[in-house]
Amino acid sequence: MPMDEGRHAFRITADIEQARIWELIEAGVTLALECVGCHRRTTWPPELVRRRLQRDSGKRLIAVASRFRCAACRSPFVLVSRERTPVRAAVSTTTERRDPAAKRGFVPANLDPNARGGGRLR
Repeated sequence: MPMDEGRHAFRITADIEQARIWELIEAGVTLALECVGCHRRTTWPPELVRRRLQRDSGKRLIAVASRFRCAACRSPFVLVSRERTPVRAAVSTTTERRDPAAKRGFVPANLDPNARGGGRLR
């Protein structure tokens, strides 16, 4: 990927690019770094950010990110963002369908694993 004059090799999402390192650590933000070249993805929890960027804790992330490289291919083309935690679906009995086999008694608690055929009712 050729570098344009005046453009950075890295990209940072807008929600964290002007944040200072100590602000990210205090907020408990986990950084996600993804290489554009080899698509390797790593996460940096706040403890790792504190250890690696201890000297630069007063600087903004955009000033420090120019030193980031992919650990696998050493490419400077990385995407830096906030790690998104997967949203858990709300458990609701109205939208959840019951297994029809459970209605007939075919649940693991009612099956005898030693029975010939492996699935007979007790």
